[in-house]
Amino acid sequence: MNTTHSAKAYYLHPDSAPYRQGIFDVIRIFDPHFAWSESSEEGDTISVICGDTAWALQIGTDTISFDTHNLDENQCRKKLKQTVYQYFAVQNEADSIHQHPWGIMTGIRPTKIVHRYRDTAMHEHEMQEQEIKKTIMDEYFLREDKADLLMEVTARQRPFLLTPEEAKQSVSIYLSIPFCPTRCHYCSFPSFCLPKPHLQEEYLSHLIAECNAVGEALSQKGIAVQTVYIGGGTPTSLHAMQLDRLLGNVQNAFGSHLAEFTVEAGRPDTITLEKLQLLHDYNVGRISINPQTFSQATLDAIGRRHTVQDLYDVYHMARGVGFDSINMDLIAGLTGETVEDFRNSLNQISVLKPENVTVHTLAIKRTAKLDRADFDDAQGHMVSAMNDALQQWLCTEEYVPYYLYRQKQMIGDMENTGYSLPGKESLYNIQMMEERQTIFGLGVGSTTKYVNANDWTLTQTNNPKDLFFYNQRIDEIIQKKIMMIENM
Repeated sequence: MNTTHSAKAYYLHPDSAPYRQGIFDVIRIFDPHFAWSESSEEGDTISVICGDTAWALQIGTDTISFDTHNLDENQCRKKLKQTVYQYFAVQNEADSIHQHPWGIMTGIRPTKIVHRYRDTAMHEHEMQEQEIKKTIMDEYFLREDKADLLMEVTARQRPFLLTPEEAKQSVSIYLSIPFCPTRCHYCSFPSFCLPKPHLQEEYLSHLIAECNAVGEALSQKGIAVQTVYIGGGTPTSLHAMQLDRLLGNVQNAFGSHLAEFTVEAGRPDTITLEKLQLLHDYNVGRISINPQTFSQATLDAIGRRHTVQDLYDVYHMARGVGFDSINMDLIAGLTGETVEDFRNSLNQISVLKPENVTVHTLAIKRTAKLDRADFDDAQGHMVSAMNDALQQWLCTEEYVPYYLYRQKQMIGDMENTGYSLPGKESLYNIQMMEERQTIFGLGVGSTTKYVNANDWTLTQTNNPKDLFFYNQRIDEIIQKKIMMIENM
C-alpha cells in the first residue's frame, strides 16, 4: 500500500524531554507514521520554554507564546497540547479545529476525564450536562459526536461506580490463560500457541496457587470479590479436565456467589459442548464468543482456523446449554475488509442478538504481525465509513454504549466501544475501565491495579509476560500480592 508521511521531520530539543510524549501523541494525530528525528540537522527543532507566567512553543522559526498564569503543571501540559494541536491543524490546512474526532484526548480512558467533571459538578443536572459537554469540546477539541458518546457512556456508568467505602471493601479478579490454537495477525496480547502439555500443566498449577493465596488473603481481610474475569489468550483452549480443575479452584478461592463471572470462550475452534456445560455448572454467567468478522475470507486472512458456520453452531450450542449473557466482538478495519463486509457482520449480530457487542477499531501494535506501514490514509477513511455504518445500524437496534476505551495506533483515530442490551452491562468491564476498584491480575502478562479509594490514585504491578519467568518467579509474585492485600 502507499503510505502518507509528514512533509517535515522534527527534532525535540533535549531540554524539552519532559514533554516529549505529549507532543508526540498530538503530532501522531496528524501523521500516524511520525517519528522523531535523531538530530537537529534532520528536521525542524521543537522546544518548550517554561516561564513563570507564560510558556513558549518553538517549532523551527515559529514561536507561539501562551499564558500559564495561575495554572498548575497538569494544566500547563494541557495548554501545551492545545497549542501543538492548533499549530499542526493550521499546517495541515484543517477546515475545523474539530476535524479529528478525539482532538487532544489521546489517552486510553477518556471517560475518566468526564467522570472527574461529573464528580465535581455543582449545577443542576440539565445545566451540568451541557456545561461538561461544552467544556470537553472547547478544551480538548472533541468532535461533537464523540462528546455525545462520552456523555452517554459515563451517564450509564454512574450507577455502577463504587463509593469510596464500597471500593475499600471489594475487589475484582482477572485470570490470564495465555494460550491459543494459533496467533491472530492483529493480536498484541501476551499469548502463546499451545505449548507442550507439561508446560500447560505447570502453568495451571502456578496460576491456581496464585488464586488460592490471593483468595485466602482477601478472606482474612474481610474483602469481598465482586467479579471474576478469565481472559487470554483463549481460556477454552484448555482441555476439559484442565478447565474443570481451574474453575473448581476459582470457585473455592473466590466463592460461588459472585456478582458476575465471565469467561472468554473466544474462538469457536476451542469450544465444545462439554466445556460449555462445565462453565455453566460452575456458575459462569457471561461468556464471549468472538467472531471479529463474519467474512470467511477475512477469517482466513487473519489466521482464524474456523468457519463462519462454526460461529453459528457454537453460539446456538451455548444458548442450548442455558447461557443468557453472551458477548460478541467485532473489529473494524481488518485487512481486506470493506464497509459492506462490516455491515454484513453487523446484520449477522442482529440475527443472533447477543446481550453484549464490543466493536473494536483495529490498532497496529508493535508485537502484532501486522505492520503500521501497510496501512494508508485510505484505510483510515474506510474505518471512518465503518463507524458511520455502525451508527446507522445502532439506530435500529436496542444496544446502548456502556464502556469505552482507546488505544495507541488505532486506524482512523477511533475508539473501542462496548454495547449492551439494557440491563446487561458487564460490571467487570466498567470497573476495569474506570479504575475505581482494585483489580488483581493473576497469571502471565496480567496487571494488578491497587486503587486508593481516598483519592482514586493507582498503584500498578505487572506479572511477567514470559511464561518461563512467571513459572520461575511464582513464589515472589504470590508474596508481593499477599503483602499488598495485608496493607489494604
